[in-house]
Amino acid sequence: MLSRHTQVYFSLLRLLDLALAFGAWELAYQLRFFWLNWPLAHNVPSQQEYLLAATLVSVLTGFSFSYTKAYHVQPLQRELFRVAKGIAGVIVLTLVAAFFYRDFSFSRLHFVYFVAIFATMEFTSRLLAYQGMRWLHAQGYHLERILLIGSGESAAGLAEKLSRLQAAGIVLEGVITPTSREQAPFAKHISHLGPLESLAHIIVQRRIDQVFLALAADEQRLLPELQSQLSKHWVDVRIAPNLGDFRTLHTEVETVEGIPIVTVVQSPLEGWNRVLKRSLDLLGALVALLIFGPLMLLVALLVCLTSPGPILYRQERMGLDGHLFYALKFRSMRVDAEQSSGAIWTKQDDDRVTPLGRWLRRLSFD
Repeated sequence: MLSRHTQVYFSLLRLLDLALAFGAWELAYQLRFFWLNWPLAHNVPSQQEYLLAATLVSVLTGFSFSYTKAYHVQPLQRELFRVAKGIAGVIVLTLVAAFFYRDFSFSRLHFVYFVAIFATMEFTSRLLAYQGMRWLHAQGYHLERILLIGSGESAAGLAEKLSRLQAAGIVLEGVITPTSREQAPFAKHISHLGPLESLAHIIVQRRIDQVFLALAADEQRLLPELQSQLSKHWVDVRIAPNLGDFRTLHTEVETVEGIPIVTVVQSPLEGWNRVLKRSLDLLGALVALLIFGPLMLLVALLVCLTSPGPILYRQERMGLDGHLFYALKFRSMRVDAEQSSGAIWTKQDDDRVTPLGRWLRRLSFD
């Protein structure tokens, strides 16, 4: 949905984010070891290592911000929220990279400075960029005028979302409903521009840049006529498919030999999503182990003292791509609990559960 001006804007924003990440890392280096040298660093580390790390952090910033969709046309509040998620992603990815890179130890205080500086720079730059673009749009520059054709719930929902993007330069001029106005559930602030026969006049008069087609099932027969009329005008045509109950699922559009295909059911753990989740899993497991390690040792000791037998219980689970693996849990039942009945669900007041195991299960400590 991006116009040429908007595409340039987000391209510049990407470059700015990379530069801010690099600059924040280097500024934090200067603050830590030269300007605010406390605690005193007697041996200032080589700046070359920090320059290489700054380059890596910039690359990670690009991945993280793209993943959190920080370069999409959206309201300011949502944009800042996604920027915050992007910053969190940079923090996690940087910590993971530092954990696996053992040849050099970076200053923890430097990293704290970097996070504070980078977050301040990011939010400030986004606010300034937003206000600057808003001023340009108010002056009539770089606007993208949109016409919506369709009726029904899908069209009404799309119209409502488009009408919220005025600050981003998206101007919904109005809608053309192939059905009667009474049957179309559009909000009162959405302008009804006329019948389908006035399409050509509206495009010229309103200087329309993009036409969205959100046709109901019984309106699909109008596509040939609309294609014929719209081909005579210099406008971008976009089709919003009526997916019905699939609207809440993850959707993705791809092409197969030039034919657009909408995927509505697909595992989200593919590509970079899988890499990011695996990194988060490893970091989260490490942090949790450091925090709950003493408690786990205490539970293991209590299991050993209160019930004879092994401390841990192995349970078969289904993992990624259908592969089986064994999960380890603290044993909360007697050793012979499954000899006669096999593996069955526990019930209330199950006599197979040990006294300690009852508390472990209740507190989810097993």
